[in-house]
Amino acid sequence: MRKWFARHPDTPAQAVVTLVAALVVIAAVGDLLGHLITGPLSEWVYREIDAPARSFSTAHSSAGLIRASRRLGSLGTVGFTGLVAAVAGGGWWVRTRTLRPARCLVSAFAGAGFLTVVVKYAVNRTPASGPLPSFSAGTFPSGHELFALSVYGTLAVLAVRSGGPWPVRWPPAVLLAVLAAGIGLARVYLLDHFLSDVVGSVVLGVAWIAVVAAVLGSDPSTRVRN
Repeated sequence: MRKWFARHPDTPAQAVVTLVAALVVIAAVGDLLGHLITGPLSEWVYREIDAPARSFSTAHSSAGLIRASRRLGSLGTVGFTGLVAAVAGGGWWVRTRTLRPARCLVSAFAGAGFLTVVVKYAVNRTPASGPLPSFSAGTFPSGHELFALSVYGTLAVLAVRSGGPWPVRWPPAVLLAVLAAGIGLARVYLLDHFLSDVVGSVVLGVAWIAVVAAVLGSDPSTRVRN
């Protein structure tokens, strides 16, 4: 993708078209993956992935872990991740005087919202609590994990590309990645999602981060000025 942009002007219109096209493709991949998980591979996925995770959560349930998981999961809500994207993007603009990091974060957040809604309704995965109406949002993918990974993952990429010594760049990026993973596991522990819902979110989120980083985040102006 970088080679493609090296041969073509990086205009705003071109970037928007590329992001929208990528979103459609990723949503189609999510739809296919979700239907495989709920269709031909459903028995294997439940037996080998979902059932062991749910059994572990049930066997290790405790009031303290439930409270901690709820607090951790709240960091992946639409409201909180949107606030993080806005505040981090604004802070980056103050330090670099460029809107590119803010565009990356806002695009990551908005794309996560699009993917969550489209794929949830397309797949319509039935939760463990019971069947759903034919046209409603199912459990696949996990919205909390998709929002968290898209926003925190994009922020991690920007941190790594910000310049400066590695102790300033890499530890925050690793912590952000761990946070995103922890949010997904918290949702599984609370039995709000199957583990395969979270795995699907990771696949979609990583793909979307890669697109956003390639299209919007490759400019050296994202580097923080010392």
